[in-house]
Amino acid sequence: MARPHEGREKEIRSVMTGRIFRASCTAHSVGNAVIEIGHAEWPKRQDIRIFHPERHVLSFSLTAPRQPSHISYEGIWPQGQFATVGKVALFPSGMPFVGRYAGGPQSLLCCHIPKKHFDGLTGHLQGDWSARQLLAATDLSSNPSIRVNLQRLAEEMQAPGLASEALIEALLATVLIDVIRHIERHGITENRTGQLAAWQLRRIEERLADLAAGVPSLTELASSCGIGTRQLMRTFKATTGKTVHEHVTAQQLAQARVFLAKTDLPLKRIALQLGYRHPASFSVAFRRAYGETPSNFRNRQRQ
Repeated sequence: MARPHEGREKEIRSVMTGRIFRASCTAHSVGNAVIEIGHAEWPKRQDIRIFHPERHVLSFSLTAPRQPSHISYEGIWPQGQFATVGKVALFPSGMPFVGRYAGGPQSLLCCHIPKKHFDGLTGHLQGDWSARQLLAATDLSSNPSIRVNLQRLAEEMQAPGLASEALIEALLATVLIDVIRHIERHGITENRTGQLAAWQLRRIEERLADLAAGVPSLTELASSCGIGTRQLMRTFKATTGKTVHEHVTAQQLAQARVFLAKTDLPLKRIALQLGYRHPASFSVAFRRAYGETPSNFRNRQRQ
């Protein structure tokens, strides 16, 4: 049964470092779980080592942070590897991590799930989390069912209606099952054919859709997939038949054709938008691929 608690302000302390930030929250108890809606204020950009010894924590961001946070599971991921924390993220019990926070205010819905209850649902994770499962848990935002039900959970806590306690309990149970299924589906290990999983390819494509931030390095793409650079080169070739470099270039030029045909952006702007430092480099790459200059292609499309 869901039981509300009075709103309160509390100090959140990192178990491993003792650092503190302030948070005000309203909480409900659902069985042995606790659901909180809170507003946290990070005083400044900082790295904090955090450890949840007895509870899994499911986090849902109700407001967009000024800048994304990042996380690293030291000793499990390659040294120095950080992944972006999604709008929805699970932080497993017993898995210490470094959180890299940009500072500033943020409103969150947090579900604190007892380890025994969560492990009873999974059956076999029970503390044995792989690097890929941890990466999948770091960003659950691509799952619409999880997002929608967490939003409903937040709304019900803020404005309870008829049979609110039963609904909160049912929504939490649904979300947990969806989370576990998502991690199982997306956190698989490299398959026997030595190819990338679908979620890994999706991570690469999502990053290549934003080339204005710069052309990603092999290290960045490998990190987003939870593997090393050599493994990325090998498995990407086995999966797509192309090298990573060939694919990145193809994506750049495919986007270039769209910009040239459908916009009036100057060539310099298009080059920068696609991650080229100099328009001349863009023109050379385009001509090498298509046998004509970007200007000729644009003129021909508009005849």
